[in-house]
Formats: sequence, structure tokens, C-alpha cells
Amino acid sequence: MRAYVETVKIYAKSKLMWREDIFLNLLAMIMRIVFASLLWGTVFGSYDTLAGFTYQSMLAYYVIHSFLTKLDKSDQISWTVSEGIRNGSFFKYMIIPAKADYYFLAMDIGTMVPHFVPGMILVLGSLITLGISEALIIDAELIFSAIMMICLGLLFMAQLNYFIGLLAFKYQDVSVFLMIKKNFLSLINGSIIPLLLFPEIFTDILGWLPFYYVSYLPSMLLIGRGRMEILQGMVVLIIWNIVMKVLSGVTYEKYRIKYDGVGL
Repeated sequence: MRAYVETVKIYAKSKLMWREDIFLNLLAMIMRIVFASLLWGTVFGSYDTLAGFTYQSMLAYYVIHSFLTKLDKSDQISWTVSEGIRNGSFFKYMIIPAKADYYFLAMDIGTMVPHFVPGMILVLGSLITLGISEALIIDAELIFSAIMMICLGLLFMAQLNYFIGLLAFKYQDVSVFLMIKKNFLSLINGSIIPLLLFPEIFTDILGWLPFYYVSYLPSMLLIGRGRMEILQGMVVLIIWNIVMKVLSGVTYEKYRIKYDGVGL
């Protein structure tokens, strides 16, 4: 455990050395919030409510959702693992006194930590500045459920990206898998518009996929919606985390014996 804690510290300190990245991350959040404010301000100019959303609750959703999507930094796992396999440097992760998947999870946490506090400050500042803080629901059950779902969702994304990185053992270029994942996520994680505005049959299908619960449902819970989906969300995320853990383990064990440590 100590090795993983030290890994978290090392990557957190390393990230703090590149403060520009944190600033750019915050700038991207601000731009998305401003865009949402302009877009939905125009839409709600003709409506008081839309699918149960008021203008204030819609903006609160976008503020929270933008924070959660920017909090996920696990894409770096795919690139680090795949590039390491291709150039031979992945061998060092196979001989260090730590499991490779746990090491990269610790790396992800360490990279994420420096973004958390500035992101939370921006979220709170945006809610107050835009006058939409009243759209949040202070409910202990919903807040706890949202936090648990966020943790399980981030864990799933880290495991998914680790698995995609491992595919470099078999495929020369894993960028196509990353592109598919990115495009798929942009559609179904509620980044463009809340999924509640889609046809019900579409959201029913997505309810069995983990991506629905990574950032979308936690955002909805914090504005007081989606309570009836909590149990299903927890079960789905736990099952998919187990599936990804097993799948990554099998893939790693199958191909590591063929890896000679000098690249492929």
C-alpha cells in the first residue's frame, strides 16, 4: 500500500509543477459553462421548463457535469501503457514491487488530485455567480450516492483505459479504440445535452452501460433527480468494474509471457 501512496504523491507533485495544465483545465470548464449559459438562455427564453428542467437546474447540471468530466484524467493511462509496450519501457512496470494495474490507478489518482480543489472552487463560484445554487438539493442520501457513484465511475474509466492500453500487446495502434471510446462517450455521457431529453427507450438501454453513471447520473442526483436509479447504477458499476478487472487481468497474463521487454 505504501508504494501506491508514494506513487500518488509523486504524480500529484509532478502535476503541480505544470500549473498551466490546471489553468487550461479550468478555462475549458469556464468555456463550457458560458456556452451552456448562452445556449440554454436562448432555449428557455420561450419555455419556463423543459423536460422538468428549469433554466437554473439546467445550468447547475452543466456546471457539475463539466467538473466531473474534467476530473477524469484516465486517458493518460492508455497512452502511457500502449507507448510503453511499443517502445519497451513497459517492462519496468512488470518488475517493480507493485501490480501494474494498481500502479496506473495510483498514477491516475495522483494526476487527478491537483485538479480537484481548483475545480471545486470554480464550481461553487459558478453556482453563486450565476445565481443557481438554489437548484442544488441538499439531501444526504443523494449526496452520498453521487459520491459513491463518482468514485466507482472513475475507477471504471481507469480500468477501461488500462485495458485499452494493454491491447497494444496485440494491435500495433490502439488510437482507433481511443477514438471510438471518445466519440461514444461524447454521445452517451450527457456532455452535449442531458440524456433525459432523449427518447425513453434510448435511456433504458444506456442504463445497463456504465458510462451512464460516470458523470451523468451523479450530476442529476445533485440537482435532486434520478433517485430511483441509484440502486441500479451501483449494481451496474460494480459489475462492470469486476468485468474490466477480470478482462484486464486475463489480457495481461496472456500476453506478458510473449513480451520480451524491448518493444514489439
